Amino acid sequence: MKRITGNRLRIRVNAGLILILGSGLLILGTFVLSAQHTQLVRTLEDQGNHMAQVVARTSAEYIKKYSFYLLEGLASSVEASAHVAYCDITDAEGKSLVRAGDSPAGVVPMTKLSQGALPNAAPPATPPEPRSAIRNLMFAPAENALPTLAGQVLRVSAPISNDSGDTVGLVHIGLHTSHLRDVLFVRATQLTIFFVFFLVVSSVIINTFLNRMFITPVSRLAELARDISQRRFRTLEQPARDDEVGQLTRDFNNMSTALKDLYDDLERKVHERTESLSLANQQLRTAYQRERSLAEQAEQASMAKSRFLASMSHEIRTPLNSILGMADLLWETRLTRDQRQYVDIFRNAGENLLAIINDILDLSRIEAEEMPFERIPFNLRQCVDDAVRLSAHPILRKGLDFGVSVPPALPETVYGDPKRLRQILVNLLGNAAKFTNKGEVELRLHCEVLHGVEAPPSALLRFFVRDTGIGIPQAQQQAVFERFTQADSSTSREYGGTGLGLTISKLLCEKMGGGIHLQSSPGAGSTFEVRMMLECDESTDSFAPLPAGHRALVVEPHELSRTLLVAMLAEHGAECLQAACHAEAVALLRQSAPVSLLFLDSSLAYDQCVQLEQLTLEPAPAQSGEGECEPLCPFPARPALIRLTRGMAESETCAASADMITLRMPVLHADLSAAFALAGLLGTQARDAARHPAAHNALSREGEPNHPEQGLRLLVVEDNESNRKLVELYLKNSGHSAEFAQNGEQAVRMFRETRYDLVLMDVEMPRMDGLTATREFRRMEDEQGRPRTPIAAITAHALPEYRQECFDAGCDFHITKPFKKKDLAMLIHSVRSLGGEPQTQAVQ
Repeated sequence: MKRITGNRLRIRVNAGLILILGSGLLILGTFVLSAQHTQLVRTLEDQGNHMAQVVARTSAEYIKKYSFYLLEGLASSVEASAHVAYCDITDAEGKSLVRAGDSPAGVVPMTKLSQGALPNAAPPATPPEPRSAIRNLMFAPAENALPTLAGQVLRVSAPISNDSGDTVGLVHIGLHTSHLRDVLFVRATQLTIFFVFFLVVSSVIINTFLNRMFITPVSRLAELARDISQRRFRTLEQPARDDEVGQLTRDFNNMSTALKDLYDDLERKVHERTESLSLANQQLRTAYQRERSLAEQAEQASMAKSRFLASMSHEIRTPLNSILGMADLLWETRLTRDQRQYVDIFRNAGENLLAIINDILDLSRIEAEEMPFERIPFNLRQCVDDAVRLSAHPILRKGLDFGVSVPPALPETVYGDPKRLRQILVNLLGNAAKFTNKGEVELRLHCEVLHGVEAPPSALLRFFVRDTGIGIPQAQQQAVFERFTQADSSTSREYGGTGLGLTISKLLCEKMGGGIHLQSSPGAGSTFEVRMMLECDESTDSFAPLPAGHRALVVEPHELSRTLLVAMLAEHGAECLQAACHAEAVALLRQSAPVSLLFLDSSLAYDQCVQLEQLTLEPAPAQSGEGECEPLCPFPARPALIRLTRGMAESETCAASADMITLRMPVLHADLSAAFALAGLLGTQARDAARHPAAHNALSREGEPNHPEQGLRLLVVEDNESNRKLVELYLKNSGHSAEFAQNGEQAVRMFRETRYDLVLMDVEMPRMDGLTATREFRRMEDEQGRPRTPIAAITAHALPEYRQECFDAGCDFHITKPFKKKDLAMLIHSVRSLGGEPQTQAVQ
């Protein structure tokens, strides 16, 4: 390889050198030959002029004596001279007297000449030409020249003058130029031989000089650079020259020595770090030692870290699946207050552990630039509502007031990544809940639609997450966005957590083209503002207002929730009354007109709810001596009762009416519209839409029956016994039946003999893994012509590459452990809705 590289450089240098020298010699040779040709033509011309002048003087005597035979002999003798093509003697008017040479007519006979052509004739009308020879340096044109077998003819002329100086005729002599080409060819051959010899000698000399001065040193430096790139550090011998090449060689030697020292130092530091990690985590040290040493490149270290995180996630998620699943099932049973408290504690602990794992995985993916960001159309209101519902439970569980303020009119469709936006809001709300022990947490959204000249409209979104927590000093506000960092070292001990939530939120905001800002002071709480610009459509997402004349009474002890609910009801078109307690509500009902909507906080006792409901049925008191107040609208027989619950165990909450609608806090526009529809305030069509399963995530009607559809037949492939038991309990009383297989081989045998509506496939199993079994399922379907059976991969691997690997193997759905009962219900609902045409998707 070294020799080839050096030879290529020498070949290119030699080729360039030969090309330059050859071009110069070619130009020089052309110039020399051109000068030689010009000199030869001039010499021939001088000879012709001299001959023409001699013939002109002689011809003057012959013409004077009318000796035309002598004149003819003179022309013939001249034509017989060497290199003469013809000799033409004419009178003053240009008529030929005698012509000898290469012409069809030959020599003009003297008898044909007339006396009028004699020199005694009158002089020509045109002035005579000078006595000097007429010089014609150009070759005669084709029509004037006499062509010969050798080539062109050079024509020279001289005037014939009498004794008085008058021009009586002209002598034209044509000279052959063919011999000039022979002379030029000989001289060109001599120059070529000389130039080739000169080119070879000079090329050898210059090439030897360049090889010694440049090519050989450059080749050695190239070999040294190649060895350095392959971590073979060495140096060249110190050069004796002091020019730039010598200095470059010394610099390369210094660079090689410095790189070797740096590489040795890097290896030493990596070795020390390896030893430190080995003491901290024996399992991680063993895995790293088995794969590779920490002395390798950083890219391989990153790959090992990703494998470790995936393995850690898998090992933790597998038992968490059973823990959280059993906790949810136990929560649905009849428990005492203490038992519910115990179950709630270990269920929350499991969810916190799962959140920590997800934060670590997200941070790793963001830093490795492996987290995908989508740009898809989505409903902004639905995205915000989902984030609120996910965050409401931990906030309300601490007894905090949770308020959400979203504009009634929002762009119906925006373009971006709804999952990342929801993750940002969930992280900020979770951070607010963590560091707030009393008070309130509020989420506000401001939306401004901007219209460009040619660009599509964009929505400027500003999310404000405000809490009344411990606050952050000004000097530490930037540090909270750094990974694994909290405002105070004692904060992590008191409140827990990894300090990754804000870091991930900031990175996600920046990846989506936005930013996050913080305003806080110790003891006064914090306000996080998220700004981002998303492209949107012109259409607006709004809700149907209530018919005119409705009045509502809100009984809610928390000021923030009460104020926001009253504002929301006003936006829906209802006149609102508000009370902070039962006594205020009683006073309002006794003094004001009847109400058609009664919002009761779940903290009210049973007898208080009954009293308020009865007061709404009593006629309003007379005013100013007049009769009873007429209602503002045709109210139903009894007002719509809506219970405001915070989703906790409230066995002692009111149940004044069997038709009472339960509305979970915080109240959202969509939930409020669905509650109005269930109460029959928006018409039959809206009420039917509100009864759809998607509308029951935040509200329900007491005692409403549930009619399950026809059950499915499931095949559950799971090697973990506790997970098999968990799925069996999930499906209990659901109308669905399930058969279980402990590994892929058993599942293949069962699938060959039985038709199933859905397969739940664990990915990692002994003997035959889930992906191999899935490929066998698809192969059997193709061979037997069976319809495609939906297969859901259930795995503890949460990274996107594992999800795509499941889809490539033939799975239609992907569920990440731990999964809950509602996840399984959503999967079954998706299988039913697809109608036998499954598509690859992940069940969130």
